[in-house]
Amino acid sequence: MPGTRSDLALRVVQFVSATLAVIAMTRADDFSDASAFSFLVAACSLQTLWSFMLAVLDIVVMVSHYPLLVDHLVASKVIFGDVITGMLTFCSSTASCGMVVYLHYDIETCATEHCTQFQNATKMAFISVAAVVPSLIINYISL
Repeated sequence: MPGTRSDLALRVVQFVSATLAVIAMTRADDFSDASAFSFLVAACSLQTLWSFMLAVLDIVVMVSHYPLLVDHLVASKVIFGDVITGMLTFCSSTASCGMVVYLHYDIETCATEHCTQFQNATKMAFISVAAVVPSLIINYISL
């Protein structure tokens, strides 16, 4: 539920993993050659902004002791944002995973295509999605 330590911890995990995914992907020079990798950068950037904004909101609620759950409009917007960012991040991470498998096993160009960075970025994106799901479920139940 918003404003709790568990929600803040999940937001921090989302923020850190999405940020690491963006950093790992953009360190490769040729990530923009595949649209799946560009989509991953865009989706994880959105996830980073969303998670940071909600982590700040959680900190403000915890410090001020304002009962955020009373306002169902705010809670429903948080749930809607979690659904959108979670779906975008999941879709982009699965597309990137498919592209990594294609580069690694089908055309075998991993030496020139920075496969390790692509794999690490995809792993971090999946970790971010894995942190969105419990946060979404907890927030939905708290409505």
